[in-house]
Amino acid sequence: MNKFKHLIHVVLFSIYPVIFLFTRNVVEVNFLHVLLPLFIVLLLALAIFFISDRLIKNPIKSSFITSLLMIFILNGNLIYQLTKLHILAFSITSIVIIGLLCVFIIKKKYDGNKLVNILNYFSSVLIILCLISVPADMYKNLFKKTSIKSSNVIQNNHPDIYYIVLDGYANNKALKEYYNYDNSEFLTWLENKGFFVAENSTSNYMCTTYSITSSLNMRYINDDLQNTHNMNTNAFKLVQLRRENEVVKFLKSKGYRFLFLDVVKNDMLSDLKSIADIEYTNNEFNFLLTSLNYLIYKNSIIGLLDLNGNFIEEKFINIYFYNSYKNSLIKRLEFLSHPEKIAREPKFIYAHFLTPHPPYLFNRTGKEQPEHIVEPSEYATEWLKKDLYVDYLMFTNEKIKELITSIIKNSKKPPIIIIQSDHGSHYHFQKTLLELKEQSIDLQKNQEKYSDMFLSDEDLIINSFGILNAYYFPGEKNTRGLYETITPVNSFKVLFNNYFNTGLELYEDKNYFGFYECTFGLPDVTDKLKNN
Repeated sequence: MNKFKHLIHVVLFSIYPVIFLFTRNVVEVNFLHVLLPLFIVLLLALAIFFISDRLIKNPIKSSFITSLLMIFILNGNLIYQLTKLHILAFSITSIVIIGLLCVFIIKKKYDGNKLVNILNYFSSVLIILCLISVPADMYKNLFKKTSIKSSNVIQNNHPDIYYIVLDGYANNKALKEYYNYDNSEFLTWLENKGFFVAENSTSNYMCTTYSITSSLNMRYINDDLQNTHNMNTNAFKLVQLRRENEVVKFLKSKGYRFLFLDVVKNDMLSDLKSIADIEYTNNEFNFLLTSLNYLIYKNSIIGLLDLNGNFIEEKFINIYFYNSYKNSLIKRLEFLSHPEKIAREPKFIYAHFLTPHPPYLFNRTGKEQPEHIVEPSEYATEWLKKDLYVDYLMFTNEKIKELITSIIKNSKKPPIIIIQSDHGSHYHFQKTLLELKEQSIDLQKNQEKYSDMFLSDEDLIINSFGILNAYYFPGEKNTRGLYETITPVNSFKVLFNNYFNTGLELYEDKNYFGFYECTFGLPDVTDKLKNN
């Protein structure tokens, strides 16, 4: 062990950026996606070490140089952003400082073993701090496949159920008022097709994971979330709730098979894969260009070197993202259009489409728009492009028309279909966030500003909560229990009452404001929406 002791800090400093980013995004990042970047950084570190050792013929001093270079290579762009220097000044300063440090390491006489012990201890503490920031239960669930078993009794008399979520689709009131667009033609088409359209529906929560977790459990989730600044704690609680959600549990007890159509957005709902009987995924080259790898690239010296030209990002990464999103959308629509080929009946299909949410892949006529593809961290500014949002919404309408027509036509028995937004448009919300960012205001430390900027802005609340919510319930029960202001928390309760005679009591429809980056609880904004 002592023979390789000097390599411990090399390994730990090299893997630290990967471990740090993974633990900060542990809910969204698949554990397997950590393996490739870990392998690459370790390979690079060993290469630098062996080259250094060949040159200076001192393994301990070579280990110091390797750790120094790996820290800079993996964090170069991050350090640059923190210094706020001009890129030329930063480059010259960095070369001089690193050069002087390397000369000092090589020429200076000192107790190398003592410094090795200090660096090993310090790097170990960094890794441990990262690992303990993740809730302990999450480690138990990294490889655990939750078991919600379907009943062995096949109930062929039950209809297929489609839960189609259109991410960020605003209701017609918000579209008219804030986007100068009337969506009545599409809503009328749905009604003529047999849908009940709840025109005054709102989401219970204003962000995806809260909203979907609530709707799949048919209850509010406020009491399950802790008022804590550790976002991983709340995020993991949401994962647990989705993995054991009441909707899938109930339907599997009735003989349904659960099909999950993956979301191409940071593996945001990937936990649902663990309970799916069939999963349809179309993330091409996903193992190579994951969101974790992108973050590592952006923080690294490569991200800094590519900062001005953006050659790597524009020519490779953005093209990958565009093709991945585009192919996923088109192929999943095609897959859903042929229910007779998917699986035996009955089946519950949850399909989550990142549309009309950015990135805006197509215009209203279906023309591809690769120039508008952006990495998820840049979605905030994309929400401000109203014309692109409306265009993509119009494209979505046409694709949903085609999809619904195909599903109804190709189903052996009339299916149940819910088309629903998880939340409304985030135009006002992201606009406000950007204003706060320009003012360098940290919301986590400023609850008063949080209330002033968000909770008092009625336009922001109306636009964020107004959603599309339409129900295709075939047969004589097609409108029983449905009403104009129904919210997602009651959607499956009404469905189960109508088709399974469950007698579930509906909740009062309420709306709670809250988002990922802020943990001041979930203020009730129901009255603000009712008064408008």
